[in-house]
Amino acid sequence: MTAPELTARRSALGLTQSALADRLGVPLKTLQGWEQGRKCPPLLDVALRAVEVEYEDPITPLPSRKRKTT
Repeated sequence: MTAPELTARRSALGLTQSALADRLGVPLKTLQGWEQGRKCPPLLDVALRAVEVEYEDPITPLPSRKRKTT
C-alpha cells in the first residue's frame, strides 16, 4: 500500500489520522509516518479493510478504544 492510497482510504472513511491510529492500535506518529511515505507493514491493507468493514455495518457499534499512554 502506498502513502497516497492510505491517505485516500482514511479520508474516504471520514477519519482523522488520530482516529484511524486508534482503530488500528498504533501510535499517531506511526500512522503519520506511513502517510508521509515510510514503509507500511505488509498487513496494513488487511487491518484497514477490517476498519472499513466496521464502518459499512451500521448495526454493529464501534467499541471505544483507549491507547495506553506512557
